[in-house]
Amino acid sequence: MGRWTDINQKMGMKLFFIIFIFIQVSVCLATDRYEIRIPLSGVYQVFPADLDNDKGLDLIVLHRKADELQFHSSRLVSLFFQQSNNFKPNPDVQYKADMQDIIIDWADCNGDGFTEFFIIRPESIVSWSPQLPDSIIPVLSSTSIFSGADSDRMVHWPFLWDVNQDSSLEIILNQKQGLDIYSKDSLDHYRFSIRLDMRFKHTLIQEKSLILQTCLPQIVLKEMNRDNWPDIVAVFDDRLAVFTSQIQPDMIDDETFLSSQEIQFAIEDPHLSMLEALAPTDMSIEVEDLNRDGYSDVILSRASKASFTKTLSQLQIYFSRRGQFQTLPDQVLMAENFYGDHAIADFNHDGRKDMALLQFPIGLVGAAKFLLTRRIKYGFDIYLQTPNGQFNNEPDQQLRFIRHSKIRNVLKPEFFTFADWNGDHLLDLLVNIDHQRIVCFIQKDVDEFSKKPDFEINIPVSPHFWIGDLNKDRQADLVFWYENPGEIRCLISGSN
Repeated sequence: MGRWTDINQKMGMKLFFIIFIFIQVSVCLATDRYEIRIPLSGVYQVFPADLDNDKGLDLIVLHRKADELQFHSSRLVSLFFQQSNNFKPNPDVQYKADMQDIIIDWADCNGDGFTEFFIIRPESIVSWSPQLPDSIIPVLSSTSIFSGADSDRMVHWPFLWDVNQDSSLEIILNQKQGLDIYSKDSLDHYRFSIRLDMRFKHTLIQEKSLILQTCLPQIVLKEMNRDNWPDIVAVFDDRLAVFTSQIQPDMIDDETFLSSQEIQFAIEDPHLSMLEALAPTDMSIEVEDLNRDGYSDVILSRASKASFTKTLSQLQIYFSRRGQFQTLPDQVLMAENFYGDHAIADFNHDGRKDMALLQFPIGLVGAAKFLLTRRIKYGFDIYLQTPNGQFNNEPDQQLRFIRHSKIRNVLKPEFFTFADWNGDHLLDLLVNIDHQRIVCFIQKDVDEFSKKPDFEINIPVSPHFWIGDLNKDRQADLVFWYENPGEIRCLISGSN
């Protein structure tokens, strides 16, 4: 009896030691980050950017209308400069916006290593520099389709682009007839260069009165024809407008763009059932070089909800053929429990982009359980791109987790992202399981995630977040911001 007791004690000690080591490793992975908290009223958008060219990312904070007694202004831009992997509790510099300020964008426009801010007003564009915080410099006199200012806030809208790759930024303004491009002349002044014609989509909306709303496209620079010069692509929710460029002269003019084309996709699939055709549809378009051939391809997400327990959705993939696309997709990933949330990344390090589709396999039984427990099963289906440029019809791996949710946001988690959390150069999955906890699935080997979460991170979860490398140590950092109460919280890897 004594021998068996001794063996049991040894086995128990070994088991305890293994569990202890596992817990310590998990805690180390989860807590190898220090937290910085910045109390700040009225915050609604945060953008990390290297403002002072010191290789560390700083924070640009755009405010909503806030407590005027505290800010002395209802519309602000606050800048926090990173110093020794930390941020001060108060802004280093603030821009008190004029009530005419509408759109803001930023870049190093003069090549001095410091970021300038350009601001669109109803009839002009002005610039502001953190190095000269009391000076507003006129840049351009021009009206744009942004005709009025929101008294509550400014918004960020990218309009500074290096179209001809000469290290001098151009201004691209939305106009009623299309896009107007302004470039610098020999005196370093912005002058009108060319107008790119395109048609916009207009919708009537009923608020206090009937308003005609113009749906503006997202502007991106992408390589569409493999001539080593970026092309201007206007991304709408149902089509692309592509302006193909040639080797650029010093000034952009009518000879800059060889051609323009509008690419329409098979938004309305002719094989849809009547139930699908009547279901409300949410669509989005992304432009990515999926198969590493130098041409940008198109991914169209078509998420259609047929009922609370069933979706009839698909991810349509259009591969570029030397800059040309077929009307019908090259491949369709059918996702019956898909609401459009997905990630595109190279999970297995083969140079080709893979897909991760957020699945919502609830069913009638799951719906009944959710109403009783407020807990529901979610998961990601991961599709790896094969060497022939296609995706398998069935997912290569499935990740599943249980989440506690409120009814109003049951259809999607507030937070999910794929990022290298532990510095092993493999992407990991972080996703929230309730409003206070995030779980992390570590990718153990190429294209093989843990079946169960490796550890938890305890932090209030917000749908407003950024993940990236703040302190340039090659590990992901996490920034959350909360409107109410106003606060920014940063989880930064390393020691402080």
